Amino acid sequence: MVIQFTKQLKYWLDPLKTGAEVLNGVQFNEGENLCAAFSNLTNNDKYEVVSISGTNGFTGYWGGSNNLGITEFMEHFSVEGNEILSGISIGVGKFKNILKSSESEILIKVYTGNKFPEKLIYSQVEKTAGMAENAMNFIGFNEPIEPNDDFFIGFELKNIQPMDSFVVYQSVRAATDINTFLYKQNGEWVDYKDETGKSMANIFEIVACNIDDFGTDTQIVENPLDIRVFPNPANSKVTVETGQKIPDNKIAVFNILGQDIKTKITKINDNKVEIDLAGNIPGVYIIRFQNGESIVSHKISYVPW
Repeated sequence: MVIQFTKQLKYWLDPLKTGAEVLNGVQFNEGENLCAAFSNLTNNDKYEVVSISGTNGFTGYWGGSNNLGITEFMEHFSVEGNEILSGISIGVGKFKNILKSSESEILIKVYTGNKFPEKLIYSQVEKTAGMAENAMNFIGFNEPIEPNDDFFIGFELKNIQPMDSFVVYQSVRAATDINTFLYKQNGEWVDYKDETGKSMANIFEIVACNIDDFGTDTQIVENPLDIRVFPNPANSKVTVETGQKIPDNKIAVFNILGQDIKTKITKINDNKVEIDLAGNIPGVYIIRFQNGESIVSHKISYVPW
């Protein structure tokens, strides 16, 4: 059976079309030791480089370089607890360094606020020359950041050299879906809505510690169609247990862009394998098990600590 995936996340997050939004896992840490990766993305999101078209034609991108005076690109997060941010991964969709310059850079920013970014609590310069196109790029913070439950995180096009460009992936959503994308245009913050009322989300993941309870325990798998993935969050190794024999090469790991991730998979017994995520960037990953004629997918939050 040949399965073809698209850029729409639901095809690998919920291939059985169950409508599930939350999957149980097992976690063994709490309090200051409980770290996880967060994203605002849902199963129905898809990623793309979103162009801006005006009366004079192409004027740039909603997620980066443009001619409309848009300089900052923020994502609104809400994380309960006295969370401590340690980094962000951004999905870089387009990056051209035509002049081979090492001077182009963005400014990572964190704001507190309610409806709009209000108080800047952290900023960090990041050179774009070291980033990879069409990939999640993790940027670790130089110091721990302690925002409120509601905060805004993103970047400013601080110093992009002439003829260079920098754009992040975004997901265009229906008008009825939550908008989490805000931008600053000509010095004013704007809550994104296009002419048809559609909303938007940036392809960002954040890493936070000292968060509230993240997962619940699940029972031993008995149903042959079920799988259990634990611990979640994980700091390196993840165990996958199923209700049936796990054939070789039937488990794969993907990042949030749907790209196949290199991992070490060790067989513990016929119904259980161990996946080592070490060497990958912190973030949200999808473990996919081809179970006969169907596919079961689980989200896992990988945060080395």
